[in-house]
Amino acid sequence: MNAKKVTTASTMLRAVMIENALENAGIPVIIHPAVDNTYLDICVPEAFVYDATNLLNPQRRSGEIYFALARS
Repeated sequence: MNAKKVTTASTMLRAVMIENALENAGIPVIIHPAVDNTYLDICVPEAFVYDATNLLNPQRRSGEIYFALARS
């Protein structure tokens, strides 16, 4: 499987929390130690990179907001 890194975690607890969140969304996760063994890389298959990135780093919504006034 060709996996891409989507984020890093400094502890195993944080890595497992991210793994659980992504797997609950149906995204398979692989946790690898980083090259220098100080962090853990969270990797997902290439087909899921876009979805995983949006779940981990949601974009702020922008644009106009319309409010419907209550009528008496």
